[in-house]
Amino acid sequence: MLNTNTFDESGLISTLIMSLPGGKFVLGIWFLTAFILFVTTMDSAAYSMAATCTKDLDTWGDPAKPLRILFAALLSVSPLCLLWAGSTLSGFKAVLIITSVPVSLLIMCCVISCHKWIREDFKSWSRDEIISYFSVEEEMDALSADDVLAGAVIEHDGEEKIA
Repeated sequence: MLNTNTFDESGLISTLIMSLPGGKFVLGIWFLTAFILFVTTMDSAAYSMAATCTKDLDTWGDPAKPLRILFAALLSVSPLCLLWAGSTLSGFKAVLIITSVPVSLLIMCCVISCHKWIREDFKSWSRDEIISYFSVEEEMDALSADDVLAGAVIEHDGEEKIA
């Protein structure tokens, strides 16, 4: 049972899970799930930041691994420093808000870049022309599942596209 006199919000989840039958097992599963969520989120954020900062990156190209590692390390520094300093949950919340500003700026730069790209490439096109340019439904219906998995090349409006 939770003691309301010594309430610790950072340990609330683990205390609650440990009070359940099989609490250690459930806590282990919860920890593993949270760890996987954290790692995939960190990898996605580092990849997106590295791709944003890479000039002339091909459509299917990957940013350099050292750049991805750099962004992952930079994203990890502030939480690790807070853990080392023994900060409270409110300290983590404050740092999270502060570190979200650069990420938000990168996202805004991506949106502006995408808008410029669309206006540059499709400025005189109508909405229907843009949709038909990217529509490959008829060609995809004619392909078998094996062709799609093999990366079959289809021709659409005089251009080759990979299925």
